[in-house]
Amino acid sequence: AEMARLLESLARATNEAVTPEAAMTDCLGLICTHGLWLIGRVALYRKGEPWGEPLRSIWHTADRARFAELIAYSDGHVPAPGGAFLSRVLQEQLAIWVEDIELRPGFTRKALLTKSGLRCAFAFPIIVRGAVVAIMEVFGDKPRPQDPFIMGAAQSLASQLARLLEREAAQQANARMAAIVESSQDAIISRSLDGTILTWNAGAERLLGYTAAEIVGRNLVVLYPPELKAKLFDRQRLVLQEKAASSFETVRIAKNGRRVHVSLSSAPIRDSSGEAWGISTIMRDISEHKIAEQDLNESRERLRWVLDATGIGLWLNPLPLMDLNWDSHTCELFFLPPGARPTAEWFWARLHPEDREPTRLAVEAALRDRTLYAMDHRVMNPKTGEIRWIRSAGKAIYDANGAAIRFDGINYDITDEKQAEAERLENAARQ
Repeated sequence: AEMARLLESLARATNEAVTPEAAMTDCLGLICTHGLWLIGRVALYRKGEPWGEPLRSIWHTADRARFAELIAYSDGHVPAPGGAFLSRVLQEQLAIWVEDIELRPGFTRKALLTKSGLRCAFAFPIIVRGAVVAIMEVFGDKPRPQDPFIMGAAQSLASQLARLLEREAAQQANARMAAIVESSQDAIISRSLDGTILTWNAGAERLLGYTAAEIVGRNLVVLYPPELKAKLFDRQRLVLQEKAASSFETVRIAKNGRRVHVSLSSAPIRDSSGEAWGISTIMRDISEHKIAEQDLNESRERLRWVLDATGIGLWLNPLPLMDLNWDSHTCELFFLPPGARPTAEWFWARLHPEDREPTRLAVEAALRDRTLYAMDHRVMNPKTGEIRWIRSAGKAIYDANGAAIRFDGINYDITDEKQAEAERLENAARQ
């Protein structure tokens, strides 16, 4: 009956307490009062750091002045490895009962305890997910044999407090997550497996125009453009199988009917048994990116039209010059066969022997002096011996440390120009 009353009191204390710390305070008082312990403490540790100083301590005693020295020492020191009391509780994760402190070797605080008139001790750990997060210890003024009644009550209490700590940690994590979701600039929504929207944050409201009150409870398909509605569950199936790409670009329909380009990242929401019951999605507006991408593509098309119309070739070469990045026009100008990958070796081999050294010096000067590279040189077809005059112009790009990292420019055919010039010189010589 006595055991039942104590357990009932401890259970009521843990259930009615507002916080785990309040529950520990009440339970420590009940343990001390019932067991006639003169002083008791709950030492709370950072998770994963029980061998450090306590994060904080909760003490219970009717004569704090008497035990002031013990309290100060206990709060400021860490359990000594190899000790006979708290160290064993931490290492073995079991309750430890010391019948007579004076007879127990290796008791770190023995001198302080005996000086305070304390002779017996009992401590037990509170374990959350395999880690000791707190220790409750109590001390009496007389040697006493181990009490299975107290040991049993302590084991039950430790389990209740551990569940309370886990519940508070989960509530705090949920609160932090809710705050992150609500303050996020991205749209974050969750839905059930039938497509019903369950949560809708402020970012989703800014992006798509619906308030949470307007959209929660409706089916996600309302956000899909007509051509994508049939694909809702195809995408969901991949997400649940965890085969979906980490990021997925698509289109959603805002409240005002506007098509919004978005990047999606989705993940299944699972219960404690691992069963998926919903899907969470982070949605980011990429409309500006898509507009910029479209503008860039249009600019590229216009540039390609100009290059095709004029016969100008591009070269965009990383440094040092090894594998070269040439467009198709430049490859044609240098007599490279289709599919061949241009290299620096190809470039120098195609140059007329008399033009190789002047070209090399011009490249070195442009890189060294950060000046424009401009060169007229001849290119030879190794199979037919045909010679083509090429005019090249370009400039290097440098990193933040001043090192040249790229050498980019253009080429175009000036063979006709060179031939006309040679003819003019020849005619002038005849005259």
